[in-house]
Amino acid sequence: VSPRHFALLSDAALSALGGLLQLAEVTGGLASFLEELVIRLIPKRTGGFRPICLFRSVVRLHFRLLADRARSWERAGPASNPAFNNSPGRNILDTTYRECIRHALNGSGAAGEVLLDLAKAFDQVQRNLLWDAAEAWGYPLAPLRLAMAAYAWPRRLVGDYLVSSPSLSATRGIA
Repeated sequence: VSPRHFALLSDAALSALGGLLQLAEVTGGLASFLEELVIRLIPKRTGGFRPICLFRSVVRLHFRLLADRARSWERAGPASNPAFNNSPGRNILDTTYRECIRHALNGSGAAGEVLLDLAKAFDQVQRNLLWDAAEAWGYPLAPLRLAMAAYAWPRRLVGDYLVSSPSLSATRGIA
């Protein structure tokens, strides 16, 4: 079902759905059948696989609504600083380059940059530290509560020929 199909619901049905989504934000969970995720493994040309997470439609809708709150915080809060690279349509290298040039022009005339490959960094995030940082920076906790719960939802890996693994659950990280 496409998230656009929710527009076809009656006002009473939308109100009931809104109540259920608010309850999910408070508790950090949804009905168990909505929480099981499918991770489709798409082959890469260079070898290996790229995992694509497939959420159920109601979850996708809810996360779109929650993203608006996160973007509002981002625009109004400390993350609005360009040094955090939150400028729409810009790449991380744009900010890095600009900061190096500013330093070179305003400082000693020397600048440098270090680029780290953080491909596996999200697997190492400690969720309790993420929560503490969100509280300290005033991040909206309802979206975070549900997002952090989603990282632990059961997942089934689906590979070639739609062969599926048993359900797996991540115990750390946010990827």
